[in-house]
Amino acid sequence: MKRTDFNNWQPYSVTDIKILLEHAEFQWAFAGGWAIDLYMGQQTRVHVDMDVVILSIDQNRLFDYLEDYTIFTAKNGILEKWNGQKIDDSYSLWVCKDESSPFKFEVMLIETEREKWKYKRDKRIQGDSERLFVRLDNGLSVLSPEIQLLYKLDASSIRDKDYTDYGAIAGFLTEAQKDWLFKNLKSEIVTIIKD
Repeated sequence: MKRTDFNNWQPYSVTDIKILLEHAEFQWAFAGGWAIDLYMGQQTRVHVDMDVVILSIDQNRLFDYLEDYTIFTAKNGILEKWNGQKIDDSYSLWVCKDESSPFKFEVMLIETEREKWKYKRDKRIQGDSERLFVRLDNGLSVLSPEIQLLYKLDASSIRDKDYTDYGAIAGFLTEAQKDWLFKNLKSEIVTIIKD
């Protein structure tokens, strides 16, 4: 089954996701714009979706854990019902209550190998798995902000909100985080965000 209603979102809140996934026996973290805002401890803009990230090796655990939900794979503008088959990190997963209900959250996958995570657009970019997620004082985990910003600012189409997210969090990043991000971004993007 396929869907084409890409804008049919009624996203879960941060609290909804926390409650839903609090007993999951796999690592997960908030991603996207919410990861940026949660890291800073303040909401800086309206969020029209909800993103979560897991390790790719845990996708079957996620499928079993969300047995009461319907999940669609998303890739190249195509949404197809997911039956738990192994997929790679070029896909993301869109979660809803049933086959036609609004989407509640998206799950991104990150590949890991021998204690290293690998960036999906350039496997040469990688890092220690233990630095992938940041545990916040409130108990929530987020995708490390410099890694989240890489995903946002290295996309084929960078949105205004991606630049806004960088502008909001830039003052919260350490010099080491900024150096890592700038080293892994295209030089023309670094020039834009440094101005």
